[in-house]
Amino acid sequence: MSTEDGTNPARRAVEELLHVTEHGRDLCPPGRDPQEWASGVLFDLARVAELLDGAVERVSGRRNETVADNAHTLATVISAHRNLEVGRPAG
Repeated sequence: MSTEDGTNPARRAVEELLHVTEHGRDLCPPGRDPQEWASGVLFDLARVAELLDGAVERVSGRRNETVADNAHTLATVISAHRNLEVGRPAG
């Protein structure tokens, strides 16, 4: 599936993740609790990790247990990290 401009949704997702990587907590909207916001972002990142398995399978047409196991592991680790108190930014 491509968009009208010829880009694929995965590329757009990568660009958005790069944006989060570059700006991190600076993306927290004014007036929002940074810890609550970070917890929500980590929840979404864990969900992305869990969805990677299905996306890889649907695009490739093949089930890969290594992808499935690693996607689940990554989602679990991110969720565990989220459940820890989200710390203040370093610096």
